Formats: sequence, structure tokens, C-alpha cells
Amino acid sequence: MKASCISRRIKRNVVCEGYAKAFKYLCDGSTFENSLIECYIITGTMSDGKESEGHMWNHVRMDDGKIYLVDVTNCDSNSVGYPYKLFLAGGKKVSSTTWLNL
Repeated sequence: MKASCISRRIKRNVVCEGYAKAFKYLCDGSTFENSLIECYIITGTMSDGKESEGHMWNHVRMDDGKIYLVDVTNCDSNSVGYPYKLFLAGGKKVSSTTWLNL
């Protein structure tokens, strides 16, 4: 089943794809003072050092020209980034598939 921004399931549960698409939808519908701010959906793999799995998150290019990581899924309660560790987090792209949080 393909996930969307809003799940059609009765309980309204979403996974990382729903979080990332919803965040992009909200960014795209927002008016910022600087039109250079852009939001992108990123797909890749997330690893905890033991296991890895597919994941989706966002990058936001701010008006300073830098790209910041936004992982709304992992900012949710009881997640590794709770509450704001992975929201507009600075980072460094080290390869086409790896992003290090700084």
C-alpha cells in the first residue's frame, strides 16, 4: 500500500513517508519572508549501527543558503530526536547516502 501525506486508515497512523510529505506540504503552503527557503523530501536508509531500514525525511534550504535536516518522524515523542534534536539540525553531507548530524 502506498502511503500518502494523510493515511486513509481509520486510526490515521502514518510512517516516515507521511510525516515527510506532510511537512513538505506545510512548507509549500507557507509564506516566508524570504522566497529562497525551500523544502525537499529525501529518501534513504536509517541505521542505528545494528540494523538499517528505508526512511524518508526532509532537507530545508534556509535563506543563509545552508541545508538543514528535518526528521519529523524522529522528533515525535519517544524517538531518538525528541523533542527537537533533528528539527533544522545542522549537518554535513559526507556521501550521496550519508548525512552526519553535527
